[in-house]
Amino acid sequence: MRLWLCIIVQLTQPIKNGLTFFINFSIKVTTLTYPMKFSFFILLILLLFNLCQAQNEKGDGGLGFTYKGEFGKINPLDSIFSSVDSLEKKVKSNRDKKFIFFYFYSPKSSHLLDQFFLDTSVSRLLIKNFICFKTSSVYKSIKPFTSKYRLNSYPAVIIADINLNEIDKLTGSFDEDKLKQHIELSIFENKGLSYYKNSFVNGMRSLDFLYHYTYLLKDANELDSNIISNCIAKMSAKDIVDSNYIKYLHEFMFYNLNAAVYVDNKAYQFYRMHQETVLKYYPIEQIKSNVIWIAMRTANVAIQTKNRNLFIEAINVLQKEDVNKFNAFVNIDGDTVGYITYPDAALYMNIRYNSSMLNMPELKKNFTELNLKYSKDWEALNEFAWSISQERVKDTVLLNEAIKWSKRSIELDRNNYNTDTYATLLYRIGDFKSALILAEESIKIADKLGRNKNNTIILLKKIKEKLN
Repeated sequence: MRLWLCIIVQLTQPIKNGLTFFINFSIKVTTLTYPMKFSFFILLILLLFNLCQAQNEKGDGGLGFTYKGEFGKINPLDSIFSSVDSLEKKVKSNRDKKFIFFYFYSPKSSHLLDQFFLDTSVSRLLIKNFICFKTSSVYKSIKPFTSKYRLNSYPAVIIADINLNEIDKLTGSFDEDKLKQHIELSIFENKGLSYYKNSFVNGMRSLDFLYHYTYLLKDANELDSNIISNCIAKMSAKDIVDSNYIKYLHEFMFYNLNAAVYVDNKAYQFYRMHQETVLKYYPIEQIKSNVIWIAMRTANVAIQTKNRNLFIEAINVLQKEDVNKFNAFVNIDGDTVGYITYPDAALYMNIRYNSSMLNMPELKKNFTELNLKYSKDWEALNEFAWSISQERVKDTVLLNEAIKWSKRSIELDRNNYNTDTYATLLYRIGDFKSALILAEESIKIADKLGRNKNNTIILLKKIKEKLN
């Protein structure tokens, strides 16, 4: 008997050079013994598992298997999560009235949390209390949930009731302990984020409540400075010395580059005057960042509101702190997210304040001080001039003085930085022809030295639009 066995398996997978990997097995056998038949059967099974792996790597809708060197290993997450496509059906058949657990992820973030769900204590907690669903941010199936649950970052977890009303929300980077904490607060203690939101609307404002509410909003990526200000305002002198509240002040006084308090706040003053206490928990760079940047923000607010007393308090802080040494803002994660570029923050703020108040005698004193200190420092002069060029300053006296600083900077060292600054200032005062010449020169110098010229190109486009 003549037997033909033809196994054709096509496995396609993009590789680095963009070609397609293609395997075509065509096996012709005239006589097969039983051991040979068994061997071919095993080969077929292995090939099918590799095909399952290739399909499963594409995301939801795979065949449900993952082959990673172990024979027939099933994806463990499939025993916990279902596709959101089955949401309506599973919610209707939810006889045990379990809570609903959503896991939304991006392709880049899925690996961050998968391991947490496979933790035995977490998986048992989920299977026992929830119907669980997951989907990727790149699938169309996520769209209804994006608006309903205000999803703005991934990964994200939503805990909902049987009617899909949000109980709690957790986004960003977190570990299994944080996840279990949110689950327990939500379904066992009934104190998820929604509980706190409703309580706040109903007038709850105790210190302990606001303290916990802040952290829940942070975990949901919904925190604003209003809640922080409310919490800090509730702190008494006795509260502030508590280590939990010291840590709270450190983390939230200047959150996401927004000041929740100003230098006249008692909690800020305690924090600043007791930096050695805060040093027990955090590095000096982070502490100085909070102290200096809140003072800078206070000075800006005082200039806008023409509040002289508040401005003087802010300047006193800036004059006493070493702004030049700690000019970078280092957040609680240790990341540098901003810089104070000008070399003398107190002097710069004084110039801006006196300009806004049209106090010409004091403004001239500021100009004299700056020229005496920095007349031979092209970089400092350029930074002062550049900072003025970026402010919404309409004072022609101040703009013309900044042009003088820029010219002097160019005399000391003509480069793409100060020629760009000069071009920007000329653009600000409406001298577009001169601005065009300087902008083109700045680009040429940048090209010659291999430096970034993107901002100057944008400026050049604006100048040309004004000239046409």
